[in-house]
Amino acid sequence: MNTIKDQITELATPKISYKRKLEIIQNSDLFKKHRDPKLIKLPKKLITRINKLPYKVLSLIHKDKDISKELLLLLSNEIFRINILKHSINQKTSKELNTKKLRKIFTNKTYYSLIKILKEEGIIDNSKSYKVDVRSKEYWITEEFLSNTKEYTFNTPNVINKIYKRVILSYSDNYFNIDTNEVQIPALVLSQYMFNTQSVIPTPKEIEKEIEHLNGTTFRGRTFITRNALDKRIKKDKKLNKKDFYVFENSVEFFNVLTENGKMEPRGTGFRAGGRVVTSFTLMPTWIRKMIRKNGKELFEI
Repeated sequence: MNTIKDQITELATPKISYKRKLEIIQNSDLFKKHRDPKLIKLPKKLITRINKLPYKVLSLIHKDKDISKELLLLLSNEIFRINILKHSINQKTSKELNTKKLRKIFTNKTYYSLIKILKEEGIIDNSKSYKVDVRSKEYWITEEFLSNTKEYTFNTPNVINKIYKRVILSYSDNYFNIDTNEVQIPALVLSQYMFNTQSVIPTPKEIEKEIEHLNGTTFRGRTFITRNALDKRIKKDKKLNKKDFYVFENSVEFFNVLTENGKMEPRGTGFRAGGRVVTSFTLMPTWIRKMIRKNGKELFEI
């Protein structure tokens, strides 16, 4: 069986066929242990609004209404992912869309139709270009649609193919050095793949026990507190700053987003950006991360 490095190398090498890369993504035990890329989480209100759009609007994207809806959800997910990465599911968080990459997935016409409809429906908004003579805009999900998240699994073959294409392109974008014509995979990326297969996340009961232990203590100048207790304190003293507290429920909700239905596949920035790696482990709240075990042993942070 090919090693983790061999499989990622194949995925990042441009000359390897798309068919072969798709086979690796769909059949490799390595990728089966991570979250299914067809499964996403978006705000409930956003999903509901898109599902209720009339065919007159959806037909501007594709003649098949189901494909149109899923394309809107797919692009919405590209924007909402920054909310997850920054632990701000219920707060406005902006992201610069990489139009060049997205055009490899959507046609120009489809891409701009999706942006137009999402804006007209009030689902997204954007800033003015912030670079002189460059079409660079930051987009965000509007506060009206920032609500509790809901799982959604893509079903249409058309959109599923685009999802796999997006995943496969990310490997060559991150790990193929066009200057040397070589694949360069940071060692940290490989170690995180191994860590994901060997680590065990805490159970709900273990998290509840830790909440009881930490409640009222301070960490980096902020106090651990339950959401209900904070609301009561704010009613008594409206001058309190929420930023001075760690709300347990916020952390647990974010942890669930990161780990439900499998861990995130490690995503490295590659040689271009110093090899930073984004995983469920690196993103989760510190107090929960400390509870993870590897080969039955507790971790410690340096």
